[in-house]
Amino acid sequence: MKIKEIGLVEFGKFHKHIIKLNDGLNLIEGPNESGKSTIFSFINGILYGFAKPSKNRRSFEEDLEKYKPWVGDDYRGYLKLYDDKTKTEYIVEKDFNKEKLSVLNLNTGEQLENRDEFTTFSKVKQAGAYFFNVDSKVFSNTFFIGQKNLKINSDSYESIRNELEKFANAGDEKYDANLAISLLEEKLKTIGRESISKSEIGVLNSKVNRLNAKLLEYDGAEDEYLKLKEREKSIDREIDSSKKNISIERELSEQADYNNIISMTEELKHLKELQKNNSGISAEEYQKIVEIDEKSKNFKEKLKELQFEDVTGDKSIDGRYYNQLLSDYNEVKRLNKRILELNSINYSKEMEILSRDIIVSTSKANKNLAKIIFSLFLVGLIAVSSLIFKKYYINVISIFILIYTYLRIAEYKISKDVVKRVESRIDEYHKLSDAKTAEKKKMDVEFQKFLDKYNVDDIANLEDEISSKWDEAKKHNIRIELKKTETAKKQKEIEFLKNEIEKIEVEIQRICVKNNVSTILELKEKFKNNMDSSSIETKIQGLNKIIELTLKGRNLESLNHGIDVCDIEIKADKDQLKELEIEQAKLEKEISICEEKLKEKQSLVEDLNYKKEELSEKTEHKNAITRAIEKIKELSEKSKVEILPQLTKNIAHYLKLITDKKYTQLIVDYEFNIKVFDEDVKSYIDAKNLSNGTLDQLYFCFRLALLDMIIKDAPLFLDDIFIQYDDERFLNTLKFIEEESKKRQIVIFSATNREKSALDKIGANYNYIEMR
Repeated sequence: MKIKEIGLVEFGKFHKHIIKLNDGLNLIEGPNESGKSTIFSFINGILYGFAKPSKNRRSFEEDLEKYKPWVGDDYRGYLKLYDDKTKTEYIVEKDFNKEKLSVLNLNTGEQLENRDEFTTFSKVKQAGAYFFNVDSKVFSNTFFIGQKNLKINSDSYESIRNELEKFANAGDEKYDANLAISLLEEKLKTIGRESISKSEIGVLNSKVNRLNAKLLEYDGAEDEYLKLKEREKSIDREIDSSKKNISIERELSEQADYNNIISMTEELKHLKELQKNNSGISAEEYQKIVEIDEKSKNFKEKLKELQFEDVTGDKSIDGRYYNQLLSDYNEVKRLNKRILELNSINYSKEMEILSRDIIVSTSKANKNLAKIIFSLFLVGLIAVSSLIFKKYYINVISIFILIYTYLRIAEYKISKDVVKRVESRIDEYHKLSDAKTAEKKKMDVEFQKFLDKYNVDDIANLEDEISSKWDEAKKHNIRIELKKTETAKKQKEIEFLKNEIEKIEVEIQRICVKNNVSTILELKEKFKNNMDSSSIETKIQGLNKIIELTLKGRNLESLNHGIDVCDIEIKADKDQLKELEIEQAKLEKEISICEEKLKEKQSLVEDLNYKKEELSEKTEHKNAITRAIEKIKELSEKSKVEILPQLTKNIAHYLKLITDKKYTQLIVDYEFNIKVFDEDVKSYIDAKNLSNGTLDQLYFCFRLALLDMIIKDAPLFLDDIFIQYDDERFLNTLKFIEEESKKRQIVIFSATNREKSALDKIGANYNYIEMR
């Protein structure tokens, strides 16, 4: 990958300034304050947006504000890049004010900035992440080399090690052990365990416990349902029996009517025989008075029956008492439900589990402390032995022991931190347990109040007792309402009968006056003594009328059921039938409610089974992740063994070239500490003991070696790194750089013409750019 053009549209002191670079070696020369450092920062800003490496939040370095132009609102620029491998040209544009990035493939016209690769290392889109697949720390410590920061920053070690491990696993370009372990551990943390209530397993376990507690509320629902259904069958039988009795009573009544009609028919035959012998006798007035008198007697008898019945009845229950029962029932039910919820929460078990975690973590911490002490003892023993026996090379072993010690110290700190956090969690559970106890005591007081109020000894029977009183109150009120309705109906009937009797008495008096008699008895006696054919006719008409009224439009034969009325006595209670039908309606409602409960219970059971299955899957998933982490760590440890030898070999290769074979052997540890073999003393010495010029060369070679292992064809930027070089070292290094520029693009920034003169002296081919 090469940079073809740098376009500083509005950036720092630059305004529409364009710099064109060649493929090989480029020298940008200018005095101090000419803007070389600004260009250096501009390239970093375009590629990484001055964003700090963070996937959690957007945060920026101070340079974002530092290079904002003082005049105007524009703050932007661009880079033109060229990929030798794919022969593709790109233009990368960045508007720093709007934090807007645009990446265009000039070959295809495709916009690329919305691809996932741009946010691999930060929430801010970064072109460098897409083109070079490294974060800003690795880029600054490999691609960019400045005189003041030749040595790699320690805070970049982890990022660089990650990239080196990717190199060691180059057979799989997508393999990143640390990233994989980090993602899996994050997932493991999210899944959690039962003792961590906010984790996935903890949440599922809590849901399972809540569902189990909820199911306790439905205990006995099946038994209650069976009892209700049995009672429903019993009531159905009673209703059928009552309806059957009413039907039999109706048939008996019809049979009695049939018998009476037959009797009256026989009497009609007899009267008609008499009529043949007594023609011409009129009994119209007599027939009328007989009918009126009979009607009057019937009305009076019925009025007497109605007035004799007790229509006062019982009093209905006060609505306030009924509402109080309902309120108390709901409150007791709520208290029972809350008691079940509190009993389902077991903080003691949680604290017991956490206490075991503390014991395990403390034991682990103590073991690590013992290992640390023993390791330090071994290091001391090795150091003393090397001095005594003058075998200094055995000190190399101390490096690995110290690395091991460092890792144990980290584990020790983690274990101690876990202990502190778990102890804090136990304190929280103690507080929650105390709050639970206080709430239960308060509820005991509430329960006692209700026990005293309803004279109940056991809390378990309290809810049923209140419910029973509530049901009795409802039944009583229903009976009272029915009786009130019946009483009102009877009162209307009494008034009607009184009016009818009064009318009949007036009519009787009129007939008596007309016939010169005082009473109805005298009138009857008079007509009996003077009966003629008309009176027989009247009697016949009367019997016909009675037969017609008795039939009530029915067919005579339909009234004959062949029953001997004298042998059967059935008493049908219609009021009892009404009560049974009311109870049946109420029972159907209770059964419906119970069926809803059973449906809810079934739904809870299905939900519980689903949650248990999900919990089992999560647990298995957790175990699988744990096994995967262990396997990746095992593979990663194997790959680390291959990293340092390759890095050491590359550094030695470059160091040999630019020091004219003076230094050919060196050692690099996992913290990137370097030791060089000095041929004069025949021993490895720390890099910090070398001269400044040699040290700069060493770190320069270190950067090149890293760059080769991370991205071989990446451009290289050098900013005044040769200040401490003597002339010989300077020329040797420039010769090497000139040769290296044939393989990669190199840009040198310089404040003097020393580099230009030296490059001209060795006849180098380079692109010269002068800054003023």
